[in-house]
Amino acid sequence: MKNYRFPDKINNVNFFKIRKDMITAGNSLWRGLPLSSKSIYPVIGCHTDKHGVAFPSQQTIADLCGCTAKTVREGIEGLLKIPWVEIKTQISARGSTQKLYKIRPADEETKCFSFYKDILESGIWRELSIQHKSKAAHAVYCTCLAYAYFDYDLYDEVEPDHAYDDPTTFFEDGYAERPFDFLSAELDVIMFKSGISKPTAEKAIQALVDNDLLEEISGIEPQTWKIRRTAPVYYDRDYLNKCLAQKQPKETEFMKCRGLGVYNKDTNGTDKILPTKKVKN
Repeated sequence: MKNYRFPDKINNVNFFKIRKDMITAGNSLWRGLPLSSKSIYPVIGCHTDKHGVAFPSQQTIADLCGCTAKTVREGIEGLLKIPWVEIKTQISARGSTQKLYKIRPADEETKCFSFYKDILESGIWRELSIQHKSKAAHAVYCTCLAYAYFDYDLYDEVEPDHAYDDPTTFFEDGYAERPFDFLSAELDVIMFKSGISKPTAEKAIQALVDNDLLEEISGIEPQTWKIRRTAPVYYDRDYLNKCLAQKQPKETEFMKCRGLGVYNKDTNGTDKILPTKKVKN
């Protein structure tokens, strides 16, 4: 099956709306899903049309999630637990079978948060699994978004050089394109709602910090973070696409390849492999 190809131009406009109550309500549906389902749900969602219909190949889903086709199949089984998700197998015009997904859009009264497609196209979603070996970071990122909020006074304090002189102007012209929200949820809540252990949650949060999706704000109680709504960095296109073409060779060998990564020595002389990133303009 043909591999996905990471695009040169990243889509930082489109997003998929995920229901907050899927994560925040009581003994939530989210925490009971397998990690594989939590990884693939936003990927499928970002491929849906206005009717909620999508048909990305299992290979595309695997490439964007940084997992195997087997993991995708396990994730699909888990998605069958979600009442508003339908999955059917159909025969294409060329005579091959493919999965068709339908995610029923939420009504206007249901509160949702936005999962932006550039989180996938930047390579961050994939590299959370590959570089950081933390598939739980997928679950935690969505949980954090579900509990995120916006506070203009706090925004004005931490971003004093922003372009808006007053809240009214900001909410009219800048709110929809704000780069981040705030997060003050406790670790135990994030851990519980994500359906993972505390050490796993701590590792996942660190992976999100390493990819600039989370940034702690110093000097504020309770502990508060910036959580990025869109991709703050993106991985090199050649690096990502060659990874896919080579079926993900060993990191320490592949990252030494010219132009595909940064290869340095630690101060103690041991090998240190750094992912290639570029800051978005």
